Amino acid sequence: APTRDNGIYHNRVKVGRRDLPEVFGRVDGSIADYGFGPAADYAVADRYYPPELFTDGQGEMHWRRHVLYLKSARPEGANGFVMRDTFPGGEQRRKWWSWLNLDDADRIAVDGQGFAALERNKVFAENEMPMKRGSTVEMKTAFGASTWFGFSRPCEVRIRMTFDYGVQGSVPSGKETKTIVEIPAAAGEDFFYVVFPRGGEEPVPACVPFGADGMKITTAEGTDYVFLADRPTAVERDEVVFAGKAGAVRVSADR
Repeated sequence: APTRDNGIYHNRVKVGRRDLPEVFGRVDGSIADYGFGPAADYAVADRYYPPELFTDGQGEMHWRRHVLYLKSARPEGANGFVMRDTFPGGEQRRKWWSWLNLDDADRIAVDGQGFAALERNKVFAENEMPMKRGSTVEMKTAFGASTWFGFSRPCEVRIRMTFDYGVQGSVPSGKETKTIVEIPAAAGEDFFYVVFPRGGEEPVPACVPFGADGMKITTAEGTDYVFLADRPTAVERDEVVFAGKAGAVRVSADR
């Protein structure tokens, strides 16, 4: 099973090398900025990496996770998140995005194509991981709920491992099955994606890039233009005007 200081079972990004320990032994990040409103909430966490963690001579860096929550007027409506992982000072390092799903690998699909079930408690070498390429990922569970991801570019979606995890009191069998999904990024790339919690047959959004720092997201309730970046960006396109580092222009049928 994965070790605690390696922390590959956390929903996070490894930078520089895949087995980089948790910075200072912690899994959290400092909130660097935030803003809450009636239609959207925003926060960005910032984690500092001292140069001593690396041997590549590139110096210090930060990992920032921008999170913007798009809120529906209805609890059962099209509520979802837009997230961006950026790496100021470490843009030229390789990265590995990871996410943990509560079930076997055969409940995970990329662009609608599912993985096969895998041997449990086996960590696959990087060049042996089951892999599918696409821009949408759905992670289903046995409970009828799933998490749908729409990435701004096609990615290599890989399975690092499926493992049994001991839990006490909450599950009759005393264990849960979990699968770690990993997506690599080359130097100069970051991760920009929509995260849509989905119940049953709830329709998924349509997502396409809207410039270098924007995503256009279409749901049954309207069209959202979301912008997330470390630097100020200005857009005037398709009747949308935006200037800033983070925010959203939300267009519905009546407003």
